[in-house]
Amino acid sequence: MQPDAIDLATAPTPRPALARAEIDGDTVLYSDSTGRTHHLTDATSAVWRCLDSHITLRELAEDITAVSGWDRAAVEADVVEVVRRLGRAGLLDDVAPETGWIGRARGRVARGRPDPAVPRLIAVPPSECARRTQMSWAMTRTVRVGSYLLGVRSATSELDGLVARALAAHLVDDVRAPPNYSLRLAASDGIAHHRMFRACETPVRTRSLRRLLDALCGFLASHAAEQDSAAVHLDALVLVHDGRVMLLPPELRPLRTGEEELRRYGVRILDSQTAPLDPASGQLVIRPPMLTMDDAALAEAAAVAPEPEPAEAAPVAEPGHYPVRVWADVATTGASHDTDTPSRAALVATANRRVRNRPAIDPQTALSTLAQVASGAVPVWLAAGTETGAMLEQLLKALDRPI
Repeated sequence: MQPDAIDLATAPTPRPALARAEIDGDTVLYSDSTGRTHHLTDATSAVWRCLDSHITLRELAEDITAVSGWDRAAVEADVVEVVRRLGRAGLLDDVAPETGWIGRARGRVARGRPDPAVPRLIAVPPSECARRTQMSWAMTRTVRVGSYLLGVRSATSELDGLVARALAAHLVDDVRAPPNYSLRLAASDGIAHHRMFRACETPVRTRSLRRLLDALCGFLASHAAEQDSAAVHLDALVLVHDGRVMLLPPELRPLRTGEEELRRYGVRILDSQTAPLDPASGQLVIRPPMLTMDDAALAEAAAVAPEPEPAEAAPVAEPGHYPVRVWADVATTGASHDTDTPSRAALVATANRRVRNRPAIDPQTALSTLAQVASGAVPVWLAAGTETGAMLEQLLKALDRPI
């Protein structure tokens, strides 16, 4: 059946095997066959919940009219249009979705589950800044992390030697990996901070070389988490204050480079490309890095670049379980936002599109975990372009607001 053929005599059937979560009256659906997430707001969600393959749309409209007292003809037209939209989105059985859905579904299924025994290279994203390629680099080392082969590029031969000794147990000599991570010393560029690059991002900016290497270790280890089915790994920025987590969208990752300001506000970060969420508790789980560095080599870091005086404690969260108490999204300039805070269902729908460890994680587990996290968190809008200090103050105030 084509979506436009749906009429009042139709008794629609929801497509089976959809992951589903209900949050504050809205419904979030996920189809693993298409890789699409759908956010149904309250009215559409109410219609969706009534579809059972037995009730016709005429009967559904009659029930709504009897309860609401609304105009019968208007209700019938609205119900039919809502259900046609659900059909176009591929959410109804025996209804052909819009052109393009089947092609996307085939591409997703063909990918399959990764084999941990087969090494895979992670290509540098196409957004890698041209400026990086214009910088001088000494060498790129290939590091094996789980089933991934990752490249670590150093700006000087001295730094490359230190990296090679620190990661000696994980190096692969017969494969040339692309430069997934790049390290530069402050002295190389005549600036105050050492830096770690990942494509166009600068995840770490610090005055301590030991801190730079520890962060590299954490980020490298986090790639193996993409094969982890015991947690939901979300592409997000994690901030921790007083044992509580503030979950931020990935576009706010530049916040983590202001380590001095983070220390001033007592905020800690997670050295990882993902936020690991525990399905059982709905908490953020920080585990010790799966990748270790040679301690003797790390002790040589001060000979390559002296540590700052006085020593600066790294603003990094310790391993443990942390409740998520604030979940923020960016209110973009010029966009229409109908409420003072984002809806929890909208946060869950957006986050479900950013789950990194598919297909290892069960789709229903992922969606239910995100809904559980949202139910215990304060939703917050953050204005785009806000200064770091003002943004941190807003987040810290939200931590003490009732859920």
